[in-house]
Amino acid sequence: MSDRKAPTIFKALKNMHNFYLQRGFQIVFIKGDGEFKPLQDLIQSELYGGPTFNLASANEHVPEIERKIRVIKE
Repeated sequence: MSDRKAPTIFKALKNMHNFYLQRGFQIVFIKGDGEFKPLQDLIQSELYGGPTFNLASANEHVPEIERKIRVIKE
C-alpha cells in the first residue's frame, strides 16, 4: 500500500473482500485495533454482507493477529 490512510486501507480491504466473495467465501468477522476505527462505518455500510467488525481496546492486542504476525516474521 502506498500509505496507511483510511481510504487506502479501505480500498485494499474492499478488493480483498470482493476477491473472497467471487470465490464463494464470505467474511464474517474482521478483527483489528484502534487504527481501523475510522473504517468501522465504511465496512458496515459498503461491504456486501456487512461483516462484524471487532475492535480491540487501546492497550489490548488481538491474539490471533499477533500470532500470525509472529509466524510471518519467523
